[in-house]
Amino acid sequence: MNTSAHAAPEAATHTTAELLLHLTLAYSEPGNAAFPDAQARIRKGFDAVIAALRRQPGIPAADIAALVDAAAAGARFDEIAAPVAGLTSKLPDEEFFNALRESGMLDGLDLRERPAPALPPHHPKFVEAMERLNELQELHGDAVVQMPENRQLWDQAVRHAPPLFLQAIREVAAEMKMLPETKFVDASGQPVYSAEQIADMLGMPVNEVLNDIAELFGDRLPERDVFPVQ
Repeated sequence: MNTSAHAAPEAATHTTAELLLHLTLAYSEPGNAAFPDAQARIRKGFDAVIAALRRQPGIPAADIAALVDAAAAGARFDEIAAPVAGLTSKLPDEEFFNALRESGMLDGLDLRERPAPALPPHHPKFVEAMERLNELQELHGDAVVQMPENRQLWDQAVRHAPPLFLQAIREVAAEMKMLPETKFVDASGQPVYSAEQIADMLGMPVNEVLNDIAELFGDRLPERDVFPVQ
């Protein structure tokens, strides 16, 4: 996707970017028997947001079409995270939520006790990193994973990412068996993995894992208490 026409990073809020991310990931998933109309609602919402993006001046049609194709194909999180961040940065929140409301996605749902949270905008460095990652993916394809800039940008994105973005990464990684078994958690209940667990999963020496962690995070890893999973 082409992200040459950048809007102000402050235009993308946690709420809109993460909602579009979840709508895109869920678009092609099978329905849930416990919620028989959920899939239809998801598709109504996604299609309405896409229509709103198409009405927004300055967004290349190819960018929007690529996201539609990705949703229909069951795209992975890593394939759509950067495009979603770029697109939602160009659509005002009011138009995003008007599109959802007018689509019928929320019809019949009692939202009075669950108002939309008033969240601050994405950190500009997060948006900057995600948009640049998208550009690199366009230019270099799969070879981007070997580029030092790719690692630096993901480091920047993760350091400044909103909590729900990080939670989505963890969920997708767990689903794809990219995380070790959760044996430890921190005080907030978030999983914590040891270098030994990571080394065993990747088939790497523990020292190599420790070196990679030090190179990637430096002294930014916080010290915290961990507890075994009961």
